[in-house]
Amino acid sequence: MMSLRKKKKSSTTKPSSSENKTLKIILASLKNIVQNSIYFVVYKIQHRIHHVIIFY
Repeated sequence: MMSLRKKKKSSTTKPSSSENKTLKIILASLKNIVQNSIYFVVYKIQHRIHHVIIFY
């Protein structure tokens, strides 16, 4: 009985840790995408402002 319980515990903890890893990877990639899009938007806005300043 004790050995079966130990096996069950180890099997349940393994998938949860791998799920946490995948979630962390997904969150990290999402953060990178969001940061890149923000930088791109800021760059575009600055570029437009620069052009406006040149034209005026």
